[in-house]
Amino acid sequence: MHYFSKTSVNQIRVAIIGGYPPPYGGVSIGVKRLAALLDILRIPYKVYNTASDVEVSKKVVSVARFRSIWSMWYLLACTEDVVILRTSNILAYLLGALLHVLRGKRTVIFFGNMTILSSAKQHSGTISSKLLKWTLRHADVTVGVSEQICHTLIELGATHEKLKHIPGILFPPNRFLYDNVDQRI
Repeated sequence: MHYFSKTSVNQIRVAIIGGYPPPYGGVSIGVKRLAALLDILRIPYKVYNTASDVEVSKKVVSVARFRSIWSMWYLLACTEDVVILRTSNILAYLLGALLHVLRGKRTVIFFGNMTILSSAKQHSGTISSKLLKWTLRHADVTVGVSEQICHTLIELGATHEKLKHIPGILFPPNRFLYDNVDQRI
């Protein structure tokens, strides 16, 4: 059974927290393509752009200038059902785990590179390493974009049940390809 058996997919509200292009890079392109896919599937969403001042209608809102204050506010005021974190910021990862633990939100935390993970392994006694390990134990769903990242996430405390391996590439959405997509998430 999937998470939202009693809810129509079109009633689920999704938040995507991460960069939105420009600047152009792997994460921001992935966020833009995920947003386009959600448009095709008619799933309501909002992108909270943490990297720049770019805003697009009401679907992409910049929070870049006040990220820290916004994060505290969002922890209390989040109205979306699902929160997808596409960032490389340990405090954003912590926000995802806290939203799940304190607010019961479905959160998906993507790990797209080894930078934070390698640092946590090498400096296991630091505050950031301890925060990351707590986040991994309390996250709803953790995604590693490579097998190496998944292996390291397990070493740092992620559980096999909550860890998914999803390759980092999301191809540009094409309505024809997604017309028959299973509507269950």
